[in-house]
Amino acid sequence: MRKFALVVLSVAIIVACSLGDFLVPHSDVVSAAELSAAELSAAELSAAESDVDYDIIYSIPSYNYSKKTVKIKWEAVPEAVSYRLSYKKGDKWESLLEGKKLQKTVSISKYGKMLIYKIEAFDKDKVCIGKSDEIKIVLPAKVAKIYTTSVYDTDVLLNYEASPYATEYKIYIKTGKGKFKYYDRTNTRKMTLPVEPGKSYTFKVVPIYEIDEKVFVGAEKTTTFNNTSVVSLKHQKYSFSRMKKDMNRLKKKYNNYITIEKVGKSEEGRGLYDVILGDKNAKKSLLVVSAIHAREYVTTVTCMKQLEYYLEHYNEKLDGKRLSKVFKECNVHFVMMANPDGVTISQDKKPGWKANSRGVDLNKNFPYRFKVEGKKSGAGYSGKKSASESETQALIALTQKLKDKGPVAVVNYHAMGQIVFGDYKGQNTDMKNKMKSMYDIARYATGYFDAKSYGDGIGRGNYREYLMYVQNIPSITIEVGKTACPVSQKEYKQIFQDNKLVVLRIAKII
Repeated sequence: MRKFALVVLSVAIIVACSLGDFLVPHSDVVSAAELSAAELSAAELSAAESDVDYDIIYSIPSYNYSKKTVKIKWEAVPEAVSYRLSYKKGDKWESLLEGKKLQKTVSISKYGKMLIYKIEAFDKDKVCIGKSDEIKIVLPAKVAKIYTTSVYDTDVLLNYEASPYATEYKIYIKTGKGKFKYYDRTNTRKMTLPVEPGKSYTFKVVPIYEIDEKVFVGAEKTTTFNNTSVVSLKHQKYSFSRMKKDMNRLKKKYNNYITIEKVGKSEEGRGLYDVILGDKNAKKSLLVVSAIHAREYVTTVTCMKQLEYYLEHYNEKLDGKRLSKVFKECNVHFVMMANPDGVTISQDKKPGWKANSRGVDLNKNFPYRFKVEGKKSGAGYSGKKSASESETQALIALTQKLKDKGPVAVVNYHAMGQIVFGDYKGQNTDMKNKMKSMYDIARYATGYFDAKSYGDGIGRGNYREYLMYVQNIPSITIEVGKTACPVSQKEYKQIFQDNKLVVLRIAKII
């Protein structure tokens, strides 16, 4: 029985060997080690088709904001003997590091510039066997501009221009001379912040760029905000420089509600400004002109205070209607000081001066029944020809621009006498009706006298007559104050109170 089993086993071995010889030639038989090497070659072949064997895993463990440095770290790659960190310059890659290190601290030289890096791993034969994805790093540039708009006396809207590459913004608030406190984080370019009346603030906007759960902080931008009244009625000589300063402060405090445009220069080069209240693109406009006569600069501070009053209540109902709606439909163009050179002469040298710096009475220089009258002096001289003065030309151009855009009316502020001029001798019925409405509003609001006692004289070269009879634009003139010009500072508060609703009410009927 054992002999039979041995024979069977021997036959089985012989058959198996014969079959093996037939299926696998001796020269192709591989060891386990050789098979592993063969599998690796196949892996290398597959990797060659996909460029490299390994995806290099990287991280950004630290970032120094003050020094503007970023540490890039990566994991080791099997069989790698060296690594290279490169950055992209144009269409080419330039090496920053070559060696065995697994980290590198790089400097970010400029805010707002995207820097792209990559990591490569090499074997002993200097063959690239691994690489990372592109590593994108950027420190967002500071926002170019920040705008503040007082919505109510307890809220201010912060708007800021986009920072390149910023994904979000951090907002900080500092009250007075205190320290900055973090307020909130947003991915929008606006935020409403709480404020208190009478206090000053500094707001800070910090753009941030977040990628792979890493936050890069950009350059900060700050702006100040004073939640206080701007225009003061305490200064008798409300000067050109004070007016400009107050205009800019109102713009800073109420940015979204007013626009300031320079519409010309005086004969001595001072700016002539159009301060636009409300929607700049409104179809209807009311033009308010003051201080065309130099010594009547009380009208400038009156109109500046009117402007501030409307801005303070812009989002509220006043006189029965929300101001934001009124000024969206009809904007108001204030020319606060139509004769800045003359005002300066009146305040600094000759108090009774009415003319501009060339001795021309601007209210006799418009192209309506123009006639040369008088001679160069503080009052009464018409100029050699109509519209000879740069101030006159600027008003004519602005008037025409507004007329071309849509319906327009004009209120002229002068001093003194507490009188409203609203007479119209033309035949245009619509014009007559509009004039009567404007006149009635002004008289009712101010309580001023009518102008019947002045008779029907011809206003040669007069701006109001030019508007009515040449441009067909309704216009009234309001003479403020009781005392001789320059009007006493003691009257300023009452003059404002008398006139604070006039412009608003006329704007509602344009």
